[in-house]
Amino acid sequence: NANFQLYGRKIELVRYDGRGQILPEFTGGGQDAATNDSIKVANEIGAFADITGITQPYADALARNEVVAVGAPYMSREWFEAHRPFAWSIVPDCTITAEGSAIYANGRLFGRTADHAGDDLADQERTLAVIAPNNLEYQQCVDSFEAQIGAAGNEVALRLSYTLDPAQLKTQAASLMAKLKDEGTTSVSCACDPVMQMYLGQEATAIGYYPEWLIAGVGFIDWDLGGQIISKNAPDQWVRAFGGSPSAAPPPPERSVAHAAYRSVRDGEPSLLVQDLFHQLLVLALGIQMAGPNLTPETFETGLFSWPGGTGQAGAWDFGPGHYTPITDIREIWWDPVAVSAFNGEAGTYRDNGQRYGQQDVPEGEPEVFP
Repeated sequence: NANFQLYGRKIELVRYDGRGQILPEFTGGGQDAATNDSIKVANEIGAFADITGITQPYADALARNEVVAVGAPYMSREWFEAHRPFAWSIVPDCTITAEGSAIYANGRLFGRTADHAGDDLADQERTLAVIAPNNLEYQQCVDSFEAQIGAAGNEVALRLSYTLDPAQLKTQAASLMAKLKDEGTTSVSCACDPVMQMYLGQEATAIGYYPEWLIAGVGFIDWDLGGQIISKNAPDQWVRAFGGSPSAAPPPPERSVAHAAYRSVRDGEPSLLVQDLFHQLLVLALGIQMAGPNLTPETFETGLFSWPGGTGQAGAWDFGPGHYTPITDIREIWWDPVAVSAFNGEAGTYRDNGQRYGQQDVPEGEPEVFP
């Protein structure tokens, strides 16, 4: 409120205890509770926006009640277009991520040997498998990936899907790994969450299968916390994980803008997720400032589309028509199980070469990983 031009307004954060539960909503359930929460936010609280719209069912419900929702996780470009002007997120939509992954794969992976695979796979030319949930939005993004690599004369050797059901994940992982090993696939990219990736790694070890794991940049897998979950449970698999990621490296707390903002108004230590909470709020503040004196969801959208963009601790940001998530660049990362994470001070972090590339600027050549 002190640092943005809000035209006489003040952003007031209202805390409420929702009835929805994160895990069921992340797997596509919990719609009734999400709807009830959205009605309370829209009608009882009268909120303009909710910065905790971090599941698809809840973001869907908020949009139906004409509340701006910030946080929808990795939805497709088509999904954001269908929910405009109410849906926004700090994590990239999976269409943008798929396009970036295709550019990375075409320039860095295809036509080269799988040097980071284990056993006899390391001497073979890369063959790529993609795994994703069978939800419409995620499959739309895999379609985009396949189309873009196909235009460059490459192909996905095996495309597999699974159902987002926690009770079935381990069983499905075993079936998927058996298929991949039978095909002799050298490199596997799972556009999934850390729990499914953990199960895939465990099942791969159980059958003696050691492919390269290509990071897709979705599902929080490319966050240090996600990598730590996988690495602690499948350590002999995740040591071969690398790829292109839109997520920025977490800065040390003493250099974090989010920590500085927190300390400017409160004593003590913030949440481990302060960086992400800060950026959720930043989207809201930018949109209100750029909307001008007449604030509506429509002028909020027009304002963000008019924002000139910038680069900071979350990477390069820019909104625009058809672009409801801000990140426009990637970094090449690999997993280091020993190095300490700036996120939580625990062992295990993603490392990079210090460079971020615009999607069209990813250099061709061998991946610069595992120095």
